[in-house]
Amino acid sequence: MVMACKNNIVFIHAINDEIKTLNTNIKIVKNLLSIKNIPYLAAKNAEKLLDVFTNIKKMFEDESENDLKKNAILEKLPLLYLQISCIKKQINIGTSHD
Repeated sequence: MVMACKNNIVFIHAINDEIKTLNTNIKIVKNLLSIKNIPYLAAKNAEKLLDVFTNIKKMFEDESENDLKKNAILEKLPLLYLQISCIKKQINIGTSHD
């Protein structure tokens, strides 16, 4: 019983830390979207990523949401964070041709 409680506390801390990271990454993506003359594809990808980050954050904040679902998404988030770098590259490539 004690082990399950400790695991739950660790999980709650992990979710709270991830919400902070999501907030940071939401700001980063919003800043990317504010770039003047952002290439169309980069803008569309950034908009989609912003929606995904926002939805995940809402899900993490919802205490009634299934913990197994949260955990599965928690494990995949680093892959989503890599998308920010891809969007930055799309912006750099697109703006270098202007």
